[in-house]
Amino acid sequence: MNSMPFSRFFHLCKFLLKEKRAGTREKFTMSAFTAWQMGAGGGKKFGEYLEDLGVVEKKAGGEAVPEDKEMTAEDAVAKAEDILAMARNKPEEGK
Repeated sequence: MNSMPFSRFFHLCKFLLKEKRAGTREKFTMSAFTAWQMGAGGGKKFGEYLEDLGVVEKKAGGEAVPEDKEMTAEDAVAKAEDILAMARNKPEEGK
């Protein structure tokens, strides 16, 4: 690894990060599916539920696609705050 050019090392790190994100997205999707089956979707279709959670987003054509774009730290914090706000505003069931 010490003899590897920096550009190759950087490329491999970027590739590994992308693969890790894909694995994380897959885990979120599987967890969301379990929650959706238990009624957390509130009667929505599974794709709509994933969009509400932010696991996938719609393209201009209307089809849902996973989020592959890189986020800035500010964008990530803003998204986290939006998700927390959605969770706080959701009426609690069973009470």
